[in-house]
Amino acid sequence: MRAKLRHRATEIPLPQPHHFDKQGRAKRWFPTPYIKVVNPATMEAELQLDPPPRITPLDIRWFARLQRLPHLPLSYSSALECRSYDSMQARATKLVRHGYLKARPSLDRCSVHSLLRPAEVELAKSSDYRPIIKTGESEPHQFGVSILTASFELGAREHGLTFIDDQAILNHKACPPETRRAPNPFEIPITFSFRFGKKREQLKTNIEHDGRPFGLAFEKGGKTTYKFFHLEFDRDTEELRSQHADRINISRKMQAVLALAQKGGYSDHYGIPNSTILWATINRPRMYAMMDVLDELTEGKGSPIDQAFTTIPDLMTMEPFLPPRGWVFDQDRWVQVKNGNIEPYDILAELGVIKS
Repeated sequence: MRAKLRHRATEIPLPQPHHFDKQGRAKRWFPTPYIKVVNPATMEAELQLDPPPRITPLDIRWFARLQRLPHLPLSYSSALECRSYDSMQARATKLVRHGYLKARPSLDRCSVHSLLRPAEVELAKSSDYRPIIKTGESEPHQFGVSILTASFELGAREHGLTFIDDQAILNHKACPPETRRAPNPFEIPITFSFRFGKKREQLKTNIEHDGRPFGLAFEKGGKTTYKFFHLEFDRDTEELRSQHADRINISRKMQAVLALAQKGGYSDHYGIPNSTILWATINRPRMYAMMDVLDELTEGKGSPIDQAFTTIPDLMTMEPFLPPRGWVFDQDRWVQVKNGNIEPYDILAELGVIKS
């Protein structure tokens, strides 16, 4: 019985008084799995021993980061916030217990956290609040986008780069006022000739990349080089190609990106000088298949804007997380396809940090 009790840790509300004897002991075993029996007579005393936390400015800063990067592992939050892992783990335990954060245990024992409604309410009271439209994407999908973005931010610190987040892009004077005022400023309308099978059809749609746009700046000798990026994370859940115009697939996304790039749509929408599309997926066969699609669409001539590919572990597999550092800048991390050939794509070399 003791072995079973150790695993029954999740509380449920409102057990009935007749379930307990005069000494407060449960009269019968509750068959529902993972349940801790709660005695109403002692519940108030237990709450007094663990009062609700006082939300501090450090908590608000963490909430703001989790709002922008949902399902971020605690190890990455610790590195980004420059706080010790143990102190953040203790704080996370209390915030989870009182309903501010949702924790998802992972295989390497580092919880993945996301905001619950009470944390969003506290965040809305502060100046750090940024209304962000929820995408409805799955937890593993948001996890992949979050650790990619976090690795870029950590790597920028390691290599002396300036990380430019989405709000800085929108607040810059070069960004058109219409984009800033839009209900969703990260949606870009596009009309293009969509090719599927042997057919073509005029398609009107919106491009909204998985990750918010961000940039990197490197200053050397009084000259500053800028590169701006848009993330796409693929978990091998979509078709590469489709015979139907109304189905979301990789080819359709790439055709929309190519059409937008040819029209200068990224520059017109955000006021940024360049754009690079970064495609990340969960295994190499899928990555090579996606590169084949791009090479086919460009007829081997290459994309009008830089597009690079990589792989990262999936949250749902047995692989451990990548460490909380700037691994996105590792040599041979990214590759691109040009004239049917696979070539390395070095972000640091593109910025002029190192010689290519």
